[in-house]
Amino acid sequence: MAPQDMDKLFLLIHTITITESDYIVQAQFFHTVPEDFSHISNARFVGRRMRLRIHPSLRGNRGKAHLYRLNAPNLKTLMKRNSSNIKHHLRAVQIGTS
Repeated sequence: MAPQDMDKLFLLIHTITITESDYIVQAQFFHTVPEDFSHISNARFVGRRMRLRIHPSLRGNRGKAHLYRLNAPNLKTLMKRNSSNIKHHLRAVQIGTS
């Protein structure tokens, strides 16, 4: 690897999608990682985003009322449930040089 290529930075996007019977939670975690992914411990946390959507089958007012009666779901609690369908997706995007 050439020395000029050693300082490339990548944005690692870790997306977690949790599907419940009445809502869908999507959480994204953003990290910057140097080009050499073997040193993943050098990753820096940049930020996170969380989105809560009503399941498409419950798009009426009754569904929204039921959803808002729920307490705001904690991501850790949702992931510990056995009833949730959890999917992970990792993506790396080159963002430039350091």
